[in-house]
Amino acid sequence: MGLYMSWEVSGIASAGGDVRDIAGALKALNTSVERIQERVGLSPSEQRSLNKSAAEVRSRVLTDGSAAVEKGRSYSIVIGEVRLSLQPTEDTV
Repeated sequence: MGLYMSWEVSGIASAGGDVRDIAGALKALNTSVERIQERVGLSPSEQRSLNKSAAEVRSRVLTDGSAAVEKGRSYSIVIGEVRLSLQPTEDTV
């Protein structure tokens, strides 16, 4: 089973796509957050806030999100400016 992942950093960027598993989703989120920080002129406090929100999302995805998708359920979370949704798919990526 694969996953369809969508994410958004409020007012800055959003995307979606297929990932193989939770690790792939977290890698995609990490890459996206890094790109935002490289390309968008965030203030130091905005960067700290984004990093804090993204870290909490990652932590929750590893626990609650992983448990949900292992049972074939969708999972969504919003913390601060970061939103992430995971939808199990039948196809393997």
